[in-house]
Amino acid sequence: MTRLVHPSLSRRRLLLSLLAATTMLAGWLALTADPAIAASTADLAVTMVGDVKDLTSGNTITFAVTVTNHGPDVATGVTVDVGVSDSYVDFGGTCPDASVASFCDLGELAPGASVTVLYRLGVRYACSPDRLGVAVASVAHAAETVDPISANDFVRTETKLGGKPLS
Repeated sequence: MTRLVHPSLSRRRLLLSLLAATTMLAGWLALTADPAIAASTADLAVTMVGDVKDLTSGNTITFAVTVTNHGPDVATGVTVDVGVSDSYVDFGGTCPDASVASFCDLGELAPGASVTVLYRLGVRYACSPDRLGVAVASVAHAAETVDPISANDFVRTETKLGGKPLS
């Protein structure tokens, strides 16, 4: 009588570990062998400052949204986007290419360079006087750029719509 012997559990684990290590090594070698895939590092940051603290119907607010590359490398495929709550009427921002939109393609941004886009918003007339207007600005970049600090890639601000300014 012939008995088939199955590999032990520890032998299976060893084989699976070797397979996983070989796959990781092959992937790593493929990434490092092609310089076109090599990533650059650029810490992009966005800030947003409004020109007023409170806003009433019929008036507008202008947000200066500034994107800065803190380096150390050039950032490619840089975009900035502003999203707003329903409390606002969005008139858009004037992008560097002279288009007016909520989304701007900034292209490349050198280390230490910054770009400011002015976004203009108004109050919806149906809005209650005690409501807040919320605006969120975010910055993004191409896949080949690694941003080591993602916490400064977006900013949120609130504006009191009617009534007293926020303190």
